[in-house]
Amino acid sequence: MSEGNASIHLREKSVEDRNRWHEVERERYRSELLEAGNSLQAAQANVDRNDAQLWVGDEPVKGQYIFDVIRGDEKIGTLWLGTTPVSDSEWWIYDIEIDEEFRGTGLGRPTLHAAEEFARGNGATQLGLNVFGSNAVARHLYETSGFHVKNVLMSKDLA
Repeated sequence: MSEGNASIHLREKSVEDRNRWHEVERERYRSELLEAGNSLQAAQANVDRNDAQLWVGDEPVKGQYIFDVIRGDEKIGTLWLGTTPVSDSEWWIYDIEIDEEFRGTGLGRPTLHAAEEFARGNGATQLGLNVFGSNAVARHLYETSGFHVKNVLMSKDLA
């Protein structure tokens, strides 16, 4: 059996792990926004807006789930998904990340499948996500997993 075919399951992060992850995730997301061409002010505003909508202090709002992605007994990644602020049936993958040492081994697709099953089992009728245009590997995974492009945000540097 190839590594990617191994059984994947989700385990809710401990409060300590979740809080550590949240701080790192805020910084990572801000950096990704900056790399995508956002100004520092716009990137920080985006991070702050997401926190205001999806967190109350150190706690995610009801309907948000932050998991360790587990293969066998080994943590291989992190998944954050939940309802959108608009609807309890429209869910969103806010973050999906396979740990660096496991990337490229076929674990992304079964992790997406686990996310879909969890969301469907909790009333989701739709699952969305955002991917930065420069992330060709992730875009390919999502497109070949049945996700369809709904919007395209484009920009041109005039400097």
